[in-house]
Amino acid sequence: MPVQKFGAQTGLTQGQILVTHVVKPVAINLCKHIETTKGSTASCNLQPVLFKNLIRTTSLGELGDSGALVLTTGTCPQPVGLLEGGDSGKTVSYVIPMANVTAGLISASAGAYTNLSVVPGGGGCTPASTAPDSDVVAAMDARPALLELFGSNPNFQNCIVDIAIDLSQSTATLDTTAVDGSVVVNGVSETCTQVVQNNVAAMLGSQPSYNGVPVETSTIETVDTADDTVFSSVP
Repeated sequence: MPVQKFGAQTGLTQGQILVTHVVKPVAINLCKHIETTKGSTASCNLQPVLFKNLIRTTSLGELGDSGALVLTTGTCPQPVGLLEGGDSGKTVSYVIPMANVTAGLISASAGAYTNLSVVPGGGGCTPASTAPDSDVVAAMDARPALLELFGSNPNFQNCIVDIAIDLSQSTATLDTTAVDGSVVVNGVSETCTQVVQNNVAAMLGSQPSYNGVPVETSTIETVDTADDTVFSSVP
């Protein structure tokens, strides 16, 4: 799916949505951004903040573009979300979905807002109604049930943090996201990646799929200070 943004640093750029429901840890000096801890040296070291439900796109921006509105393309662009950051190699960007943005504003308003929504068709245009491809619909339908199935299985040892939908391949796939830690299984230390891969294979087969949707496994680093950039140049 093509998207675009206009940012303070790089202006108008375009890209493609690659993966949805992405989990990404970002190292941030929390004391610089949380009012109750400002000035407290105890909390001023880099701390991993886990951003969930992000959208990963091809690169859309650079430092200074954070917060730019990401839109669909075409004659009647519609909001997708806000640009959050990207990797240090400038190969991908991360977008906070608009639904999360409005939910966050409602939460932060302390009751001032009870509902916020995006009104389609700003400027008098009518957004095109385009149905997703059948493989994307199948992945969207299968994801909640697979999350529930994996979540009810104690063998996963809390190693799964989410299931993303990978749109970068010819067919949409479900990407089981594991953390990079280790757990003890039957007295033996195993990485979460091993635990997840072994149990996915045991439950879904050597070429795993769920309701006809291919299932893969990826690992996120719980602390990743070298390969993350928040485009607002967070120190």
